[in-house]
Amino acid sequence: MYEFYLITGLKCVGSTHLPVVESRLISRYFSAVRGVSRENLELQISNAKFDNDDDAVKLSLLYILFCIPLSNASSVKIDPTFFSLADNLDAFNDFPWGVIAWEATRAAICNTVENRMSSTRLPKTKFDKARYSIPGFPHALLV
Repeated sequence: MYEFYLITGLKCVGSTHLPVVESRLISRYFSAVRGVSRENLELQISNAKFDNDDDAVKLSLLYILFCIPLSNASSVKIDPTFFSLADNLDAFNDFPWGVIAWEATRAAICNTVENRMSSTRLPKTKFDKARYSIPGFPHALLV
């Protein structure tokens, strides 16, 4: 994890426990949606209908976070506590995002390897290659 920290610069120490608090951002911008996905977040940002610039920045930070270090399928729901955290930028900036990104990356790689090892599918041709989609932040491990 220390090397992950050196590469990403994300804080990798501290508690990731967040209290469950209703999010003003969700109630304001996603009241019609049951569970906010990255896709919903992207649509809201592209529509650019915000009450103020601070809300635009907060939602953009979440979007960047869930596109790069916490990447996943665009349909996966984002934990609502992250929206509450984004509403307080000091707490958001102090949160150990590196711990979350490391755990997501490690779990994704372990699951990918496990699924690949249990797969009995054989290549049909010599050009048939395995393809992987690894959520989290695997780019940091390539560095």
